[in-house]
Amino acid sequence: MIMLVIIGVLGILILARARQVGSVASAAEGTKVRGVAETLGLAEAYPVTRRCAVRGRVVPADGEGTGEAPLSEEKSVWWRVRIHPRSRYSRSGIFLARTETSQRPFDLVEGDRRIRVEPDPEMAHGDTITGYAEEQHPQAFVDRKTPMTDLVKARFPAVREELSGLDIRKVDFTEWRVPEDAEATVVGWLTFDPTTNEPVIRARRSADDEPLLSISMGADTGATEIRGQNRKSLTIGWAFIVFGFGLLLFGLPAFLSDLAG
Repeated sequence: MIMLVIIGVLGILILARARQVGSVASAAEGTKVRGVAETLGLAEAYPVTRRCAVRGRVVPADGEGTGEAPLSEEKSVWWRVRIHPRSRYSRSGIFLARTETSQRPFDLVEGDRRIRVEPDPEMAHGDTITGYAEEQHPQAFVDRKTPMTDLVKARFPAVREELSGLDIRKVDFTEWRVPEDAEATVVGWLTFDPTTNEPVIRARRSADDEPLLSISMGADTGATEIRGQNRKSLTIGWAFIVFGFGLLLFGLPAFLSDLAG
């Protein structure tokens, strides 16, 4: 019964995340893409918080330097990595994937104008440079060379703690990244820094808001790619719920019989 509760909760969490990503895709579809200079001109003429889609060349923010993506170790202004351990006792894998996202600010630049972007752990992404890899974890300790797993465990203590003690058959990795000097479109909230009053693109207008932030290297806002990812999440979420409900119907008579006995 505890397993059924866990499966149901996982399905609900996945669907909640899918709903949030769907909102980002809808916002991206309905927002006109403007250049950095035009966006700043509007902000200077009408200094109010507004939803925006800004296209420009991505560079590190002043004083930040360019970071490295975790797996490819390539210089990137933004990246996300997904680490999914697979159980030795299940081909589909019963362990949850973990995602780590760059929090390093970067700038969108057009000529001598620039806008700072502050990433968010929940930000969505459209077209990016994407890499996939898998790493086997042999049972024999002498054969267990796992450089990619060791790399992410060294960089992310929470991942190291989560993977410790798991009996893993392999680990699947996915990395999304945006390299320095690439052209990209960012959708988010154009706000103003409370100290400098400079325009900043953030995921939220206030702490209570749901995140609205995405990045794409495509010619548009990346809404189509974001919706594609969202459909996969919806399918997985409903699969968890239907599977859990099916197990509940199958096991409920026996459970009630045990209680009665």
